[in-house]
Order: sequence, then C-alpha cells, then structure tokens
Amino acid sequence: MAFPTRINGIEFQSFPLQSSDDYFESFSQLSSWQTFDHYSITSQFISEMRAFLNDPTTMMTFRSQPTDFTRDPCFTFPRLAIAIIKEHARPSQDRIVNLFKEGAFGKRKSCPTASAFCQDRVKLDPAFYKTWMAKAVQFYYIRFPQEHLVTTWHGHYVWAIDCSNLTLPDTDETRATFRVNTNPAHGSVTVQGKASFAYDVLNDIPINALLGNPKDEKQLFINSHAQYLSPSVIVLFDRGYTSYDVIATTLVMGANFVIRFPKSHNFSAVEVFMNGDVMEQFVTIQVPHEKKRLAIECGWPLEVRVRLVRIVLENGTVEVLMTSLLDRDEYTISDLNWLYGKRWNVESGFFRFKQLLYAEKFSSKKLLNIEQDFYALVFMQTIESIMDKDQDHEMLVKSQEKHLKHEYHVNKAHACASLFGHLVDLFLLDEQTMENHLLSLQQEMRLSKSVIRPGRHNPRRKLNQTERVRYMQYRMKFR
Repeated sequence: MAFPTRINGIEFQSFPLQSSDDYFESFSQLSSWQTFDHYSITSQFISEMRAFLNDPTTMMTFRSQPTDFTRDPCFTFPRLAIAIIKEHARPSQDRIVNLFKEGAFGKRKSCPTASAFCQDRVKLDPAFYKTWMAKAVQFYYIRFPQEHLVTTWHGHYVWAIDCSNLTLPDTDETRATFRVNTNPAHGSVTVQGKASFAYDVLNDIPINALLGNPKDEKQLFINSHAQYLSPSVIVLFDRGYTSYDVIATTLVMGANFVIRFPKSHNFSAVEVFMNGDVMEQFVTIQVPHEKKRLAIECGWPLEVRVRLVRIVLENGTVEVLMTSLLDRDEYTISDLNWLYGKRWNVESGFFRFKQLLYAEKFSSKKLLNIEQDFYALVFMQTIESIMDKDQDHEMLVKSQEKHLKHEYHVNKAHACASLFGHLVDLFLLDEQTMENHLLSLQQEMRLSKSVIRPGRHNPRRKLNQTERVRYMQYRMKFR
C-alpha cells in the first residue's frame, strides 16, 4: 500500500509494501502478550497525534485566514480542534464548561463563552481532520505490523467501499449542496448527504471518508478513495458499484476486487452466466462503446479478464460475484464466499458511526460546521479502532491461554465513551498527564469487554406499511 505522499499541503512519509510473511494474518496462533511493548506502541501513536496537532505548520496549513490564531486567544488551534470533537451533540456552552473544568484552557480564571467558540470555529478548515486521520492510518500500517497487530488475508488488506445516507440540517446552504428528498409517509422534506467510506474490514478501521452528494456514489470512489489503492489491497464492492469505471479504476491502481452483481446490469457475459447453471466461469468484459474515449484518456484497459462465481447462501439465495482473483487453487469458491461476507463489517462501522458517535446530531446548521463535525467523528472512530488493537490482542491471548468457552474483545460502545472522556488529558495537557490517563483508558477498555460469537446473525425483518410510517413519523426524525 502506498498512501499519497502529500495531502492538503502536509508531507507524508511513503512506505513500501511488505510481503505476507511480515504481516499477522489471523488470530489462530497468537504471540505471547507483552504489556510494555504494546503499551509503548499505543503511547507512541498518541504522541504522534499530539505532535501533529500542536505543530505550528499544521496550524498555518489549516487556518482559514493568515491572520487567524496570531494573537493569544482562549481558543488556540489545538483547543479549538478538540472543542469541536468533545461532546459535539451537546449545547455549546455545556461543552465549553466541561472543557474548562478539565483544564483545557490552562490557567485561565474564567470560562470562555459559547459565542467565542462559535465565532472561532470559522478559523479551522475541516480538511485538518481528514489529514489528521490520514496521519493516524499511516502510523498504523507502518508501526503496528511490527507488534503483530495488523490482520491480512493471503497477504492482502481487505477493504470495502460503501456509502450510507446521512440526514443533514435543512437549510438553503445544505439544499444547494446535497440532495433534497420528499418523504411520502408524512409529507416532510429531508436533506441527505452521502457518507462514503473506504474501510479496512479485517481491522475495523476507516481508511478514508468523504461527505458528498448521494448522486455521486461511484464518483466518490473514483475521485477520492481510489488514490489509496495498491497491489496490497483487495476491494469489496456492493451491487451499487457494478460499472466498468469502477472495475478499470481499481485494476489501474494495481488492486484486486470482488463485486456482487445485481439481477439488473449492463454486462452481457454476466447475464449469460446468471442464466446458466455452472458454478464458475472466466469471461472477458469489454469497455462499453460510450465509454471507450474516456477509457483511452484515463489509461483504462479496453477489456478485462474476470472470474464469475456462483454462491449459494444458507437460506438458498444465489448470488453472483465477479472478481479479479483468477487463481482457483489459492482463492476457492469457499474462500470468496467467506471473503465477501466480511463486507458486513463496513455496515457495522456505519452503525457505530451513526449510533455510538451520533453522527447525525450536528452541532450547527452551517455547512462548514457540518463538515467539521463529520470529519472529526470519522477521525475519532479511526483512533478508537487503532487504540483497541493492543487490548483486543491481550483479551484474545488470555482467552486462549485459560481455555475459556468464549473469546473476548473490547466493547466499542464503552471504548468510545471512555475515549471522549479522556480527550483533554490525551491531547491538551502535558506528556506525563497523557501517559497516566492513557494507562487509565486502557484499563477501562480491558474492563469493558464483549463476547465474540462467530457466525452470529439476526435475520432482517421487513417492516409492513404501518410500521414504516410509524418509524418515519416517530423515530427517524428524532434519532
């Protein structure tokens, strides 16, 4: 994997693709737990995040105007960045009071006002949180493999590209930027944006995120996520990405893919396979005539050799997968079935993003502040997942050593709440305080564990018309 070496004016260290032998592929054989080593890597991670936040170059890159933060305001760049994240769903004055009680404003004797916070928010570019997140992801893929805390499959990372709708505040500004939907259930109008994620499904980490218009789902991948792909990545796509543009872009970046095909599509070779009864077949798909000129301009291949596989699910449903993984011996039909099933982890990631982080409870109706909230919460989800790794590893090792009936991992609901409670201590206070509170945070994570139940799933219940109307009237708009 090779991340872009420069994002939003910040230089990033490029790092080489490592072979599968250098990566930890499963938890079936766990190395013995060493508390000091794993604590050290997490401490280094937080120190790296602190350094980037407090770097004067970061402030100069992501301030809106050259004159911003030039005086000695109560909201310095680091304080403002944390204040936007901290308890974002609560009233502004309550948030500022809690920050003041926790010592975020140093030796100031009076608490800043909510008005000062709201006025200062315009000084911070939302792209800061995207770059901060990229810094965290890069650190994880460089340093955590050395501690055997990165999971791969056949020497590859497994990513899913998917989108989820976000209900946004209804203003003239959001209506002009996003999509306006009319709800026939009760005649209301909602404004929706599309949260598009590139998500590492084996490590439960968002790699990249974008808030865009729901009409541009495929373009969000091509224009944003595709730049992070490399030969070390296998990408899982759902039915909404069955287009030659997506396939060709993925292959040009050197990555492999697995796509689930819907019954309605534009590929004649796939249609013939669906109407047959063979379990797998190799076919060549051609670039559509209307996209041939675009393919030549973009350097896409004019034809692609792919493998079609028929999967029969437990409930008897038949699904068709298209993949660029052509080696039948290394990637069997059973392997591909298991692999595509891992795509569900991105759905779980969206659930946590919306429910645990309250992603649809924006702190302001202004578009700038909406973007700040969105990218700040994606960053929080990323660092929470990274900080869970050492505790997950310890719990799994202890489960196996004690021959327990079940294995355990960190309860993410409690982990998120604990992390929000320690934000000031980890990022705004001195290094010694950070070290002490990091130990406390890790102890809280160890105490809040959940059972791992492989293969557990609940059938999706279809709502009848009355239940759908009730949901839209009484639950959807108040969640």
